Amino acid sequence: MFSLIILIGLIILIIGAPLAVGSVYTITYSAIEIIVFSLLLLHICFPRSPVPNSKFSILNSKLFFLLLPIFLFLLIALLQIVPIPLSVIKVVSPSTAALYEKLGLTLNTQHATRNTFANIFLLSLSLYSSTIAILKWFAYVGVFILITTFNPPEKKLKDGNWLKIISIAFFVIGFAEAIYGLYLYLNHSDSLLWFTRIYYKGFVDGTYINKNHLAGFMNMCIFISIGFLTSYIGSYRKKGYRLKETFLLILTTKKTIFIYLIIFGLLTMILAVIFSNSRMGQFSLIAGSIFLCILYTVKRLKNFLFILIFIFCMATAWGIWKGVEPVIERWNATDADFIGRNDVWKSTLKMSRDFPILGTGLGTYELAFPPFKPEKIGVGIVDHAHNDYLEMLSEVGWAGFVCWLSFFFMYLYFTISAWIQKQGAFSRGMGAGGIAATIATLIHSLADFNLQIPANALLLFIVMAITWQAVHTSFST
Repeated sequence: MFSLIILIGLIILIIGAPLAVGSVYTITYSAIEIIVFSLLLLHICFPRSPVPNSKFSILNSKLFFLLLPIFLFLLIALLQIVPIPLSVIKVVSPSTAALYEKLGLTLNTQHATRNTFANIFLLSLSLYSSTIAILKWFAYVGVFILITTFNPPEKKLKDGNWLKIISIAFFVIGFAEAIYGLYLYLNHSDSLLWFTRIYYKGFVDGTYINKNHLAGFMNMCIFISIGFLTSYIGSYRKKGYRLKETFLLILTTKKTIFIYLIIFGLLTMILAVIFSNSRMGQFSLIAGSIFLCILYTVKRLKNFLFILIFIFCMATAWGIWKGVEPVIERWNATDADFIGRNDVWKSTLKMSRDFPILGTGLGTYELAFPPFKPEKIGVGIVDHAHNDYLEMLSEVGWAGFVCWLSFFFMYLYFTISAWIQKQGAFSRGMGAGGIAATIATLIHSLADFNLQIPANALLLFIVMAITWQAVHTSFST
């Protein structure tokens, strides 16, 4: 019963988060946090694994070591909003102390002795912004822990069936977003659900405000769907059929229409990325596909490689037929846009040098950046660095950034290592798709801020968690 509630909650998150305009508004990301924390509390109060140190427990050695750096990252973020004496701040963050003194917020020693709370400040430049950001990251880590330790006892959910349901949810919402976005694009509509779109008109945006974030979300759905498709086809191969016999069996099965639907959905999602005109989204899709081909080559899965190439060739041909002139024009404008972002990146690095150890506070980039803003930007507001890594470095300093980045590196190392040793069709298919989705998103973050969009950050951690389950759990298929 409780397992079913948790599964339904996860499906609601997967489908609802992107539909709610990327969950960028207070009411939407707050709803995400409430759902995640409620499901996690339910999972903790009614655990499915009776043995504390089982493979589904957080005390599992690999999972524990993986979570250690992200826990340290959260601890550092919490430290930023803990009131501490100005004398301590002068040691760990001299620029922060200098800023407080410049604003005239500090008191001299004579006045300080009369007030117990005098000269007590935060490392973060904004308690409000940091608190919001910390709650978001607790939700992301929470959903990761929930899924990686989830072990439903129900027979119908065992043997990876619940992971298949989650994968189908990714396909459904990705397909729906692609259809909706392409429909608006072909009809030259400025609609955004029941609102009127103000920014990024003339692209495939779906229910996202920014086309780049739709592309980032779509890439995750594409690779998870490819992983599900290849694992489904691979379940026939395990029976000893040759490639020709496998396809004949698939074409005559009752689920042939389901396979055709997945292929058509993949073609549609790839088209959505192409016509989103998100250059980094397109680049990360290609990069993730290349890495997926490498994984298939390592495991000698030539049949899966053929399927992947076939799908992308069909999608490209379809895109050319529809007309890719806007896409080509967009790529021709790369140099001018890169110069603007490069100026922001340089200024962000300068800001991180002024707050090197503990940063300006998680979620405070927009507030802290104005003194470092390039003059050519003028009165324009820079709310994000268009590089998740530089933005995180400036907000949490090297202490938090190293922990944060170590989590992703350790995850890829543990996951790829476990995937190489797997033989089951489901583990190989879903594992490869999830790894490619993670890598594509992390590459996309080099020139965008997908991890600052609650829906995309949440779904990335869900993708990472189901991939972890797929490669670290033994299935019969």
